[in-house]
Amino acid sequence: MKEEIERLRKDVLQTQTNLEEQKQEMQNTQAETQLKEKEKSNRLQEQLEALGAAFAQSEQKKMEEKESRRKLQDRLTKKEEVVLSLEAAVAKFETERKEMQLDFESVEEAVMSFKQSAEEKIKHLSQKLNMKESQTQQLQQKNDSLQKEVQSLTEACKILQEEIVKQVEAKNEEVQSLNTTCTTSEEAEVIVEKEVEQEEVESLKNAQDVKVCAIEKETMTSTEWQKQRNKRHKGNTKPTQPVRTRPRRRTKK
Repeated sequence: MKEEIERLRKDVLQTQTNLEEQKQEMQNTQAETQLKEKEKSNRLQEQLEALGAAFAQSEQKKMEEKESRRKLQDRLTKKEEVVLSLEAAVAKFETERKEMQLDFESVEEAVMSFKQSAEEKIKHLSQKLNMKESQTQQLQQKNDSLQKEVQSLTEACKILQEEIVKQVEAKNEEVQSLNTTCTTSEEAEVIVEKEVEQEEVESLKNAQDVKVCAIEKETMTSTEWQKQRNKRHKGNTKPTQPVRTRPRRRTKK
């Protein structure tokens, strides 16, 4: 889960970085375009100034030299053609500039749309992250509750085991006492019944241990369950079982 969250955060940061790079590239492109337009405008201005100077010179020559009027007229005609050509070039340049302006506006709109989409995606990812964190807190609270319940059951089982151990020890003492005093077949039967009762008590104790271990294993991690198991076996050692002995019958004299 944490790896997924970290990956989502990296994607968001990468998206923001890409947006900034695209924005910088567009600004650089716009600056270059404006510089080229300015250079072309300066060249056209210089050409127009040169044409104006040439036109003034031709007018002066026309006044001074009437004989070269025809030639000057031809030159003027050529100059006018050049001017018309320059005007056409200027008009074409103006049209291209307007088209570039439209293209720039469309690119800017696309960038704004992409930025808005990225912001919505970031918002969605933030909501998803908050939901994951809330689920993690709920799972942690549930785990804490289960651990408290297991601890309570463990303590209750420990008390029950201590009582069972006391009962087993009392039964062992009774069995040993009966082993030393029994002389008839009826007393031997009593001993067998006591041993059966002792086995039932041991079976009950073992079943209780198995149940507690199963609950702990389901709710605890493997390390915690192993520590609890070692602690329980260390603190609760089984009492020594009495050795079964068949009572000897005394022969009547």
